[in-house]
Amino acid sequence: MAMTSAKRVLTYGESTREPTSSPEELLAWWARPLPYEASDPRAWSYRPYRVKVIEKQRSTDGILLLTFVLVRHATQTPFKLRLPIESAYVWPDLPSTAQLADAGQYGFLFLSDLWAEDNNLSPATLAEAYAEPGNKWPFGGDAPAFSVARLIRAIGDGELRMKMFALLDGHASKKL
Repeated sequence: MAMTSAKRVLTYGESTREPTSSPEELLAWWARPLPYEASDPRAWSYRPYRVKVIEKQRSTDGILLLTFVLVRHATQTPFKLRLPIESAYVWPDLPSTAQLADAGQYGFLFLSDLWAEDNNLSPATLAEAYAEPGNKWPFGGDAPAFSVARLIRAIGDGELRMKMFALLDGHASKKL
């Protein structure tokens, strides 16, 4: 019997997120937004921050609720982020390491300027006082070279957006 192809989905909840016992059970993979695909340029790249993990809770659907404080700003109320779905705010995988830490441990968390502003923190102040040196990551994540993907991601109609990505994929494979 021929195996059906897995489909690409735009939401985390629709995707197959755990390993399966057979290849037929791998039904859908998440087309996770990349930094430069966000419509807001403040979410195109991230700054590294040292954080102390206060608490980690995993929901039944695999979402990790991470509660943390910025090490260099320890007097504030703890922040909470849902990983991996709040990608406009946080890069939830390496080079971030806070998602791997237990409560009471420290790690790096790569946070966007959009996160800073939405939490009433000035990105300029954060960069000078709280972020680690080394500038933003990924390097060039806010460069004009990514404009095509950003434009496609900005299309509000999900079905049309998927068709546009399919056209782009087809064009790229013909060039190889």
